[in-house]
Amino acid sequence: MSDDWIRVRKIRAYGYHGIFPEERILGQIFEADVELRVDLTRPAQSDDPADTIDYVDVYRVVERLLTGPPQNLLE
Repeated sequence: MSDDWIRVRKIRAYGYHGIFPEERILGQIFEADVELRVDLTRPAQSDDPADTIDYVDVYRVVERLLTGPPQNLLE
């Protein structure tokens, strides 16, 4: 496997996670960085966006986690 990385940084969303009741009532902004280890050989050769990772899809998955049902921990 190639040693290529796709990084999406500073994904921000409002959520209601935490251990304390105040965190779950008031909510807060959460920020996440995502690193994906992928083989980018094919998209580099084809120059076809369909062969690589869609950054919008990555953002939406993380956003759903951050805005989803409350969790005690998000580590």
